[in-house]
Amino acid sequence: MHIFKFLLLFPVMTGCSALTFASPADNPIATQIQPEKIAVSSANAPMAAAKAYSEQYKHELERKTATAKRAATAEASRKSEAKRLASEAKAEIKHLIFSHWEVPADSNEQKAHARIILTPSGSIQSIVISDTPNQAFKGSIEKAIHSAAPFEMPENPDAQRESRFIYMSFQSK
Repeated sequence: MHIFKFLLLFPVMTGCSALTFASPADNPIATQIQPEKIAVSSANAPMAAAKAYSEQYKHELERKTATAKRAATAEASRKSEAKRLASEAKAEIKHLIFSHWEVPADSNEQKAHARIILTPSGSIQSIVISDTPNQAFKGSIEKAIHSAAPFEMPENPDAQRESRFIYMSFQSK
């Protein structure tokens, strides 16, 4: 609205009697531009911008996907290594306990199960022995566990955490 008022008042303010507008014929460059090309290029502009944005989005998505895959692979590798270390530590602890176990002489074909929880430093936190046939058999298992402790724990925090819980079966022959 303000521009319209300005256009009407401008000739009066400048002392001109008529308002003239330039035509494309007055401008040599304007005559060289073909109207159909202007229409085509302006119609394709949103498509071109959308395509460029789509390509940029696609590349960004591919980059993020690749980064996520690398992170997942590294995490899986780290967990696998921790499980391997924990498995080795548990096997070593079990071997050490069995090497300290003195089976009572009167315990033929007896079985018991032990659940051992260790501290992060390898000391015994708790021992639960179940399915034990008698006190002598149970005592021999507890003695073996205590005489083998403290146990060497892995340095890897994940492996250490997993190595703290040991389940063993004891069977006399």
